Amino acid sequence: MESSFGILRFLFLILLSLFLFEIMRILNRNMKESHRKNGTKKRRNAFLKLIAGEEYIGAKKGHVFRIKKQCSIGRDNENNIVIEDPFSSNFHSIIVEKNRKYYLSDMDSKNGTVHNGIQTSGKILLEEGDMIEVGHMKFKFEVE
Repeated sequence: MESSFGILRFLFLILLSLFLFEIMRILNRNMKESHRKNGTKKRRNAFLKLIAGEEYIGAKKGHVFRIKKQCSIGRDNENNIVIEDPFSSNFHSIIVEKNRKYYLSDMDSKNGTVHNGIQTSGKILLEEGDMIEVGHMKFKFEVE
């Protein structure tokens, strides 16, 4: 009787081990799938394409400026895009990336920043194809 009890204990331990092994295998697979899904969330590449005002920037119409985490526009040499337009301020406007979205803000410039033909105020969420005007400069916002 003692030997049959020992055999039952042994079989119980084998079944318990198989059950735990199967749980670990399922959890491992789910973690890999979750990691793969999270890894596909790439940062979108955003650009400003020069549409007009090439005489103020030293670049040809159609030139593309890449936007990283942020991109400032203005006359000061510390800006990412430096323009020599007398109607732009030293630090005119800025585009900032947050959570894979891009926002345009005027930096209290004298003549303001125009977004899709409308003077901006506050933070504006940019969409593919939006037009941005800084002084005589005109850019098109593009995302890939």
